[in-house]
Amino acid sequence: MKTFWIRPRFLVLGAILIVALSLARGQSGRSDIPRLPNGRPDFQGTWFKVGGFGLTGAIIPTEARGGGARGAAGGGGGGARGAASTNEFFLRGVRIPYLPEAILEKRWRQMNQYMDGEPRCHLAGVPRAAEQPPYPHAIIQDENYLTILYEYVHEPRIIPLDNSSHPRNYWAWDGDSRGHWEGDTLVVDVTNFNGRTWLDMTGNFIDENLHVVERYTLKDTSTYTYEATLTDPTVFSETWQIKFDVRRQPEAEQLLEYSCLEGEGDREHYTEDAGGLKPNLAGPAAARAQAGASSAQGQYTISGCLRGELDKGDVRYALATASRGNIPLFPDPSIGSKLLELIDREVRVNGNWEGRKPGSGRFFATSVRVLAEGCSRNGR
Repeated sequence: MKTFWIRPRFLVLGAILIVALSLARGQSGRSDIPRLPNGRPDFQGTWFKVGGFGLTGAIIPTEARGGGARGAAGGGGGGARGAASTNEFFLRGVRIPYLPEAILEKRWRQMNQYMDGEPRCHLAGVPRAAEQPPYPHAIIQDENYLTILYEYVHEPRIIPLDNSSHPRNYWAWDGDSRGHWEGDTLVVDVTNFNGRTWLDMTGNFIDENLHVVERYTLKDTSTYTYEATLTDPTVFSETWQIKFDVRRQPEAEQLLEYSCLEGEGDREHYTEDAGGLKPNLAGPAAARAQAGASSAQGQYTISGCLRGELDKGDVRYALATASRGNIPLFPDPSIGSKLLELIDREVRVNGNWEGRKPGSGRFFATSVRVLAEGCSRNGR
């Protein structure tokens, strides 16, 4: 029997050849999608989200969850709502897993929709920009970068494709995006948010601790699937996802000039009936004068509840008390809006009116520090 010896260098060359062929097959993948010269999927073109208008938040009535009629989707539902479950909010049919304290802040924002950045022409942020209706977006791509140009406020995102690290001490409306390829799927890791964007105009929100992982996958020559996984330990109790398809537009379709501040007319029409308030341009001093008191120290018994009475100024809520009548309250950033759920309980209002500047992701102009003692947050 003859024995054959293979030199080590041929073994090494063979292994390299096998790996190269495997990589080539992995990059070539499906043949029914456009590709760049390096074999990666080519997303270049103008795109528009398939179906629906925006990230829609809705409160689902309890009767609907039991099989009854469901209110219309939107900023708190519409139509015949019946008794709503005020602890459940949805985005594209997916329940948002808010932490208990975040639910209260969500309600507060929903009642103050004028604070949404959209009427001020602020950047939409991630993932809201991905389906800001009714505006398309364009993608420009090479081997090293993928750039998304959103028509809405001409918002650009430049995404390096080298899976590099996020910078330190940097925060932005869109965060910082770093991409890499997993087969034919582009995975984009997004962090470093400034916490000032909303998920929609109904008050669904995130803060500066948001972490988004986006996945872009070409289904065919005319469609890609967008998937976003959201994690925010100070807002959400668990990770959750949204997913939808995006359709390629004809080559003649181009992004148009977006004139926002030049033609903005929405901001002055935010009213109580629309679920929001016109901003008090006179500032906290006018709100204090409107409140009629500079101090609200003392022990009070809530009569009824924290009422939904919203003044025209910066006053957010009126605390109805048996002994002093309505006391205007400004939620304190350190405790959120926890008093929203306190009914017929003893509370202590501790402190004077004090001016506060809005913090990152927080929109409190003035506050009275309110401490709830010896009561359940969800007490009835």
